[in-house]
Amino acid sequence: MFFQPFENLNQKLDQVDTKVSILSSFRSEFSEWNEVFELMNEIKEELKIVRYPTLNEKNEAWQKLYRLREKAYTEREKDFKYISKGHLDELHSKLAGLRYSALEDFIVSNLTFGEMKVTKEEMRQRGQELNEAAKYFSSVKQEMSREDKAEIHERILDIRESHDRFWEEIKQHSNELEQIKYEKQKAWEERQERKRQAKERVENNLEKNKGKLENAKDALERFEKQKANLEEKIESAYSDNYREKHEEWLDEVNEKISRVEEQIERLEGWIREDEQKLDFWID
Repeated sequence: MFFQPFENLNQKLDQVDTKVSILSSFRSEFSEWNEVFELMNEIKEELKIVRYPTLNEKNEAWQKLYRLREKAYTEREKDFKYISKGHLDELHSKLAGLRYSALEDFIVSNLTFGEMKVTKEEMRQRGQELNEAAKYFSSVKQEMSREDKAEIHERILDIRESHDRFWEEIKQHSNELEQIKYEKQKAWEERQERKRQAKERVENNLEKNKGKLENAKDALERFEKQKANLEEKIESAYSDNYREKHEEWLDEVNEKISRVEEQIERLEGWIREDEQKLDFWID
């Protein structure tokens, strides 16, 4: 049976509708949602070129795609939060008992006459477990929310600082202490300078992208006005030739709108990314 291109496109939209409904009914993997978004991007590209019997039908197809995309984003975000919580609990479990407390060590050591004092070997083992937890965190942090990542990041830093204090206590009677302090201070200053430069680059890039975003939004507003004007002329067309010519112009404007919307989406993503970097910047 032969189907018109727009009918095939409508069938794809129905397929997306079905997939979104199915994935929304249970916890789904990111890869499954990615397949849906890939199909929606494919439909989006085809909608730019496929003709429909009427402009209204084409607009309805666009609107259906936008509704499905919005629903998919919402449902994927729910799955994202569920997965993030699972990683958060797993990381807290891995980090449990790794922090060093000088006060706790002092009390326990006195109560057990030194038999349960934390040893260098035990701290090396804790350090290894901390590194393993940090590696796991790096491998899953893309699947965690900003808040959950910040929570784990702060806890890892706290534990590392406690380990640093332990080893500092071990080394404090060493003749090399002053040299170690000097080298640590120098390294810290270098890191601070690199951080300062990196932060400055992020801030400059953020301002530049904000300017580009403002220009893109202005362009989108102009194209939307052109679109509305063309649609009005098509509705009141006095001949087929006049209508076809303006429909071609309308398709061109729609294509420009799509490109600008994609540009805006990219810029907004970059801006969010840079703002998040600055929000969690540790000086």
